[in-house]
Amino acid sequence: MLQVLENNKSLFSFLEDHKDIGFVPTMGNLHRGHLNLVKASLEQNDTTIVSIYVNPTQFAQGEDLEKYPRTLEQDISQITELLNTYPDKHIGIYTPSKKDIYPSDISIYNKVTKYEKELEGMLRPTHFSGVVGVVHRLFDLIKPSKAYFGKKDYQQIVVVKNMVNELNLGIKIVPIDIAREDNGLALSSRNGYLTDEQKSDALKLRHTLLSVKEILLSDGFDAIDYDSYSFLNYLSIRDANTFELANNKTEKIVILGNYTMNGVNLLDNVEVDIR
Repeated sequence: MLQVLENNKSLFSFLEDHKDIGFVPTMGNLHRGHLNLVKASLEQNDTTIVSIYVNPTQFAQGEDLEKYPRTLEQDISQITELLNTYPDKHIGIYTPSKKDIYPSDISIYNKVTKYEKELEGMLRPTHFSGVVGVVHRLFDLIKPSKAYFGKKDYQQIVVVKNMVNELNLGIKIVPIDIAREDNGLALSSRNGYLTDEQKSDALKLRHTLLSVKEILLSDGFDAIDYDSYSFLNYLSIRDANTFELANNKTEKIVILGNYTMNGVNLLDNVEVDIR
C-alpha cells in the first residue's frame, strides 16, 4: 500500500496506523541510489516513509536551490514500481510544505555537531547546520526506528549520527553503499547538470581516490603527497569508525574527496581495511 502524505495532518493520521518506521529522507529527483535506500528499508521494516523536500536551509546564497530538479510525479512512479515487488509492505511518501517543516523558529533543531565545520562544512559553511536542522525536525515529526542514508555523503552520516547520539534519540542510522553509474561515477542528482563528456572527466575524482588507496596499501601514510592532489577541493583520510584523522594505527579508513566539474561539486569516497 502506498499513500502520498501532503502535509503534517495526513502524516500524523498515517502514523496512527503504522509504527516501527523505516525512514528515507530525500530531496527528490530520485535515482538508483535513493531507491537502494528505500529497498533496504522495505526489506527491514513493514512500513517505510520517504520524505521528498528540497530543504532551503542547506543551500547557501548563490547555490542551486531554485534550479534543483523537482520531479515528484516521476519519484512517486519509481517508488510505486519498487513497492510492487514488496506487496505486503507499506510506504508513505511525505511531501511537506515549508510551513510543515518550519512553522516557527527552527533554530531549536540546529544542534551543532562535531565535524560540522570540516571538509564539506569548510566549503559550504552553513550546509550542515541546515542538514542537521531539517533531519532533526523530520525525526521529531516521524519518530522512526531506523533511518537510511547513502555513503556517498559519508560526512553527513557522521554528523547525523553524532546528533542522534548527543540528543539520545534512539534512532538507528543505517548507511547504504554508494550506487554508481556504469562508468563508476557516484550517482548524484546533480550529475544531471553534466554532459556525458563531463561525467567522464569527473571520474578523475574516483581514479584519484583509488590511486591513494593503492599507495596506502603498498607504501603507507607517509607516501601520500597531498600537494599533488591540489586539483581537488579537499582530500582527507579518516578513521572510518571515528572520523578522526587516520594514522598508521588505524585499521579501517575512508578516503574522501571533493572535485568541481562544470561548477558542480562532486563527492566520493573509498573505504579501505588496512588490517
